[in-house]
Amino acid sequence: MFEQIQKALAERVTGDAALAAWRQTSLASALAQGLPGPRDEAWRYAPVRGLERLSWVPAAQSLPTGDSSSLLELLPPALPGFARLVVVDGKVDAALSSTAPAPASDPVVDGLQGLDAAAAANVDAAAALANNSFAILGRLLTDNPVQLALDSTTGSRVHLVFITTTTGRDGPSPTTLRMTVAAGCRAEIVEEHLASKGAAAFANHVVDTAVHSGAELHWTRLLVSAADARHLETVRLQQAENSTASLLQVAPGNSALRSTVVATLDGAAAQLQLSSVALGDGNQQLDQHVLIDHRGVGVKSTEVYRGLAARRARVAFTGHNRVMPTALNTDTRQSLRSLIAGREAEAIARPQLEILTNAVQASHGATVGTLDPQMLFYLLSRGLEPGAAQSLLKWAFLQDVVAQLRPAELRTRLEALLLARLADPLLTDLAP
Repeated sequence: MFEQIQKALAERVTGDAALAAWRQTSLASALAQGLPGPRDEAWRYAPVRGLERLSWVPAAQSLPTGDSSSLLELLPPALPGFARLVVVDGKVDAALSSTAPAPASDPVVDGLQGLDAAAAANVDAAAALANNSFAILGRLLTDNPVQLALDSTTGSRVHLVFITTTTGRDGPSPTTLRMTVAAGCRAEIVEEHLASKGAAAFANHVVDTAVHSGAELHWTRLLVSAADARHLETVRLQQAENSTASLLQVAPGNSALRSTVVATLDGAAAQLQLSSVALGDGNQQLDQHVLIDHRGVGVKSTEVYRGLAARRARVAFTGHNRVMPTALNTDTRQSLRSLIAGREAEAIARPQLEILTNAVQASHGATVGTLDPQMLFYLLSRGLEPGAAQSLLKWAFLQDVVAQLRPAELRTRLEALLLARLADPLLTDLAP
């Protein structure tokens, strides 16, 4: 596998010696680590078996070059007030992206650029984990990283849509996104991942995000590609002093999902609200691993997770909050809850606190259970059918995360999708 990758990289013409050296060093690091597996504690519940048998050399786009018409029906509705940027198999599709004149407050999209010397200084997003070879391969195999610079002080709103059309039989479709939020900027990002029907897509997505001093980022990520799709991703978020970030992830069920998020609160008084909801059904396996690294003085983080596993699905969430000696007066809180709705379903919630200073306030809670029998009995005694009663309790379980979705148009669409996933006609009829 790695020999194929090395050959593919050698065929790419580049006159940048620093870039070539970075590629060789990165590939050597991935080779030394190998692909992670169940024996790696951080990847214990990740659906990664059999990935070593894939070629990992990016496959050609399944659509004819420039043919975007077949993707129109796949695109989600446009969000009012948002500029839309559509990336198909790692390349920006200008025809599908927003072409309306952008006001001064809209983001500056630098477009597609090759890997540059700055990548050599960019630490790997999963460096704190036992194995980060997926992130390394994602960066190495992305020909054209998407550069998104948000630099308006009055507000920037972008709807990012990533579409995978290539089949996952031979290897993943790699994409890399580099996003910066300038000092004082107020930004709102909606990121969606989709796949063409029947493609059984396999995406390896890498994101590097920097939120600068005094900036504010509201970031909603919808990992809804397809029921038969596999999705690997590594997300790195760095925050400077007095910055605020809200990261909300919704995973309504791919065939297999592994999401690795590493957030570093570098600057004093940085704040992070991280929320996530996962719905697994059938044989789906959804694994999320979050590391929040507290480094600045007076930083604050709140982490909320709600996972639901039905039938034979497995949902897992690891929340690792690390408070470094420099992070005096840190305030960190966790609430991890999972619900099992099937005899063969499995749910794992793992809170991990690593505190290396005394001046800290920290709390955590993790529960895994089934539907409350007393609440279920109450609803049944009021005349509800068993299926409707169970679905109502499941919906109530997810609400404290789902209610955070914004803007309103997006929340309405996602609520309808999630209600349909709960598979009860009563709730579906009541969908917004």
